[in-house]
Amino acid sequence: MIPAPDRARRVGIALALLAVVVFGVTRWQAANLAGEHLALGRHALALFIPLCAGLLAMVVAQLAGLRERWCWLAGIGLFASGVLGLAGWLDQPIYHLRGDDSYRYSIYAWHILEQGSLWGHGGVLRPAAHFADQPGYRYWLAAMIGLTGGETRLTQVTNLAVLLLACGVFLHGLARAPMARWQRLSLAIFLLLAAPYMAKNVIYGYVEWFAVALLLLLVVSLWRGWLLTAMLLLGLIPFIRQNLILFAGALALVIALVERRPWLLLPFVAVLLLPLYHNLWYAGEWRLLVTNRGALLDSQEGVWSLLRNVIHLVAFKAAHYIGYHSGEKPLTLFIAVLFVPLGTVLMALQLWRLDGWRRGVYVLLAVLAIGPTVLFGGGSFPRFVFVNQFAVLAAALALVPGPGMRIRI
Repeated sequence: MIPAPDRARRVGIALALLAVVVFGVTRWQAANLAGEHLALGRHALALFIPLCAGLLAMVVAQLAGLRERWCWLAGIGLFASGVLGLAGWLDQPIYHLRGDDSYRYSIYAWHILEQGSLWGHGGVLRPAAHFADQPGYRYWLAAMIGLTGGETRLTQVTNLAVLLLACGVFLHGLARAPMARWQRLSLAIFLLLAAPYMAKNVIYGYVEWFAVALLLLLVVSLWRGWLLTAMLLLGLIPFIRQNLILFAGALALVIALVERRPWLLLPFVAVLLLPLYHNLWYAGEWRLLVTNRGALLDSQEGVWSLLRNVIHLVAFKAAHYIGYHSGEKPLTLFIAVLFVPLGTVLMALQLWRLDGWRRGVYVLLAVLAIGPTVLFGGGSFPRFVFVNQFAVLAAALALVPGPGMRIRI
């Protein structure tokens, strides 16, 4: 056994060497950003490195049995090394392709800042005052643009840092969760393998990464017994991605019933109705759901035709959950294959891990999480698979008590 002081010294030296490597590689790739202002592209590869390196360091440090402070030091240290490699490019303004979701969120966010109002739509892109697209992220983006002095590479890096912190909090809770070591190991590896896509989702300007960050914090809040915090987070998740509204409502109901504290539904519903408040105030409409929510099915079809199309969609989308999409480029498929198959296996394993009524509740929550995007979601692959897998796994973890958790399931 290596004495503790020697072990700490060796870990410190290894981290310093890795930090130099991360800095060098990031600096080398950052040169590709010259003259390239598009948010995402091969020129932006350098932006992937800080999150991937930081999360890799956190996972490896935890699996090696290092103390918590070393895990945080490793993750934040390598992330900071990558950010230093981006020096000189952090103030570079970015733009999004016209028509992309990220383009619309950017327009909405700038509108909020320029008008000095919480009016999140204002008819700037569509002839309506209500929310047409996913409502919540535009406010976060507006705050980040204000914080970083514009929509720049620094805005992207700040969001990457927020996601890394959420992952670190989750890994800290996971290390103390009441489950077998192989289960903790598999979840940590899944999180690590998802890092490249998480980085891509952030850099692209999509909203799913933020929903995943909230899901990770939700699980930790339940493990710690912070039920009010958990219900507030659960209410915010559909505000970011409304396809999870049925999932969030069902999970909130389960928590309130099992805990025998029905009042917990009040803060959840209060946050859940944020889009309704907005649409009532600014558009005078009793509208909760966004209007841009996909149209893969035609409600005017006959029953048999509709059933046939549903079966076709389910079969087509099933391939997405093994990491395959016939219309995607090889690089996109490679990033998806890194984590999607493992995520699907982990979702299936929860059926074995849970028993009794918890298994039935888990299946219901999985259907409510995945079903809406199977039938209506037509977004770029694998963004829906990504957020749905994290939602389903979060549900499984929520159904098992952690240290200090007051939900006696």
